[in-house]
Parts: sequence; C-alpha cells; structure tokens
Amino acid sequence: TLAEAVHARIRPAGTAERILRAWAEGTPPRGPVHLEDPAAMPPVRVRAGAIVIRDGAMLLIHFEEDGAPFYEIPGGGVEAGETPEAAVVRELDEETGL
Repeated sequence: TLAEAVHARIRPAGTAERILRAWAEGTPPRGPVHLEDPAAMPPVRVRAGAIVIRDGAMLLIHFEEDGAPFYEIPGGGVEAGETPEAAVVRELDEETGL
C-alpha cells in the first residue's frame, strides 16, 4: 500500500548510518552527536485530505486549540489497508456527513 511504501522509505535525519558514513569519509560531524533509535521513533502516519470548493467557497473544518481558532481542510489518517481515496471519503463522511 502507499502507507507501507512511505513508512519503509522514511528514516530519521540523525541515523547512525549517516553519522558513521561521515566519519568513514573523514568528515565527522561538529558538535554533539545525538542518535535516535529508529525503532523508538513514533510511526509516521499517512494522512489524506480533501479540498472541496462549491460556488467559489471552500469547505473548512473549524476547531479551537488553547482558545485560538483554527481552520483546516477535512481529512485524517489513512488506516491500514485503506487507500488514500477511501480515507478521504470516510473522513468527509465522519467530519461533515457529505
């Protein structure tokens, strides 16, 4: 699936392989080196969203966070085994009833 392909290709920026390669090439990184175990990193979640325009108006979802108003396009996470297209349809139904 698309989600599995994306997850398989994403690696954290400070991987041990990158640091070790730099040292092997004679260019060790300057300053402190902070390595993260990729297995300990939170998983990347693929999301899908819809841009819905009708009669010149765009559909946005309104929400508040810490008292501040925000707007975003409808959408959400792609579930395991779900296509991004199916996720958009599901999220539109869940968030708007469309």
